[in-house]
Amino acid sequence: MDIIKNQRVAELVAELKNRHIVRNQSHFAEIIGSDKATISEIIREQIEVPKTLFGKILDKFPSVSREWLESGTGPMFRAEFGPTPGDPFPVHVEGDYANFGNQKVSIMSPEVMSYLREEQRQSAVHLTQIDRLIAIIEHITGTPFDK
Repeated sequence: MDIIKNQRVAELVAELKNRHIVRNQSHFAEIIGSDKATISEIIREQIEVPKTLFGKILDKFPSVSREWLESGTGPMFRAEFGPTPGDPFPVHVEGDYANFGNQKVSIMSPEVMSYLREEQRQSAVHLTQIDRLIAIIEHITGTPFDK
């Protein structure tokens, strides 16, 4: 088994999480169309990286360097739109498209939509919590809170 490939997958998932592109291993598996258990077993070095996995990763994350993914040489992300400090999604967006090197990809891609849905869900949770706190304050003070 080529444990080095497994480690690169684990490193990539960690970096994508760090950049807020994926939420966790399960989200990564969902985006690339893989089984959650398979990704977990790869990261825990229990199984070999399937031959088709790198193609799936490069298809959904075109900013990842093929050379780095396959051999470990060079930077993790391709230089023409490499990571910018503080940029959680290192691409240039124009209108409804993002430029990945010479490719134009719809910003409605699965990974972007998944990220936006999660952000929307978290915002709804926070608003619910704020409404509950306001109700508690209104009950304790007996004064309506002007929203």
